[in-house]
Amino acid sequence: GIFSALPPVMVDEISPYLLVLSGGDDGLHGNQTIMEDAFNSGNADWEITRYAGVGHGFTAFESDAYNLVADARSWESMLTSFRELLPIPQMVDGEMGASTGAPTMEDTPSGASKWSIAIGGV
Repeated sequence: GIFSALPPVMVDEISPYLLVLSGGDDGLHGNQTIMEDAFNSGNADWEITRYAGVGHGFTAFESDAYNLVADARSWESMLTSFRELLPIPQMVDGEMGASTGAPTMEDTPSGASKWSIAIGGV
């Protein structure tokens, strides 16, 4: 990949959860073993998912690389991570109340851009 010539970066601690969603045919992804070693050396909590036969830009609707299945699966994976990691406060009787989890696809307004946490996704 484009980043394969870079020296690996090793750090003492990686504190955020890392979610990498990448096309299996994405040339920008680079050497996954090096990435995993870097994450592990920083004691990171990480997840990597690669989608077979999918290239870079698979979540961009206007892209030739757009892939509906990989887009939907990556979106659901990201929402699952949000549900597990981020409390979503809800209004209860006009006041902020308990968390019920992350929004779903149905909560995304038509034409709105989605978040994308991906290497090779967008």
